Amino acid sequence: MKKKLTLILLLASSCTKYPAPKGDLGPELTLSQYTAQDTNFRLYNLALQRSGMATDTTFASGGPYTIYVPMNGAMQGAGFNQQTLATYDTARLRGILEYGILNGRLSGASLTGTYSETVTCLNPLFQPELTKNYYGIFLDGVPVVKPDIPVSEGVIQATDRMVLPPTGTLMQEIDSLPELTIFGAAVRHIARFRNLLENPAPVKNNGNGTNFYGITLLAPNNSAFKDFGFPDTASIQQADSNYMYNLLYVYFFPGEYYTSDFKGGITFGGPYFNYSGNGALFSIEADGITFQSAANVQYTVQIVKPDISATNGVIHELNYILFP
Repeated sequence: MKKKLTLILLLASSCTKYPAPKGDLGPELTLSQYTAQDTNFRLYNLALQRSGMATDTTFASGGPYTIYVPMNGAMQGAGFNQQTLATYDTARLRGILEYGILNGRLSGASLTGTYSETVTCLNPLFQPELTKNYYGIFLDGVPVVKPDIPVSEGVIQATDRMVLPPTGTLMQEIDSLPELTIFGAAVRHIARFRNLLENPAPVKNNGNGTNFYGITLLAPNNSAFKDFGFPDTASIQQADSNYMYNLLYVYFFPGEYYTSDFKGGITFGGPYFNYSGNGALFSIEADGITFQSAANVQYTVQIVKPDISATNGVIHELNYILFP
């Protein structure tokens, strides 16, 4: 289980309740059959076909399974459409789909209590994080929007975002995202930042015998840096390194946290490089994406691209520069 940084939960007045699915066909349908007949999952069905998982022995033994199935819009948001799927590398696509297939029938009725645990999936390289809290069920921070659809292999949990496995370290993930090129140049500008983001297994001790594994990273996007006066990577490279360090060090936090952990409101307990466990730099509102900071009075800072998993942490993209 991943060690948690100090988060102070705030009470919320309401939560989203997900109705039971209506009109779903029974468990006599396979995953492939169900996603073929429900047009909301057309792209997922194409991915199943392309990967070979619709016709091979993936589900022939073992099970039951809990299958996180993204709706069409979720797959499009992750860059998948009919054309890209037709030529997508089959082994890579298989690994992506396997990451969202968990061992066991994990329905809303069987998941009781509040917890966050790493779970076993069909992808042998990675383990996603399953969270159950007051606000719903989440996999790597992605909420279930249509739960407990029965199929012969187990149960489908439909999502409106796609759960994606890590493709590299935090630094490698940043380098792969075109909207984070300026942020990438900024963290490379400081060796201490770069080394941490490239560390395959960062561990932070809080001084009281508790270790935090991985990093939660807040990453302002290119637009945020441009609004702040850094129009490109060249302007970052010309900036004073001490200034850049003081600007960015507050974006690193010990432990791996998804937006599902922020639901209801939290206060961060201190940044990675001077962690004390009791210093409140930022608060996040009950929606799990909007920041509160006395210094940000002219604009609203929000997480605009959440829950980007890396092998050594999690990235949340911000729309503006955030000050404590």
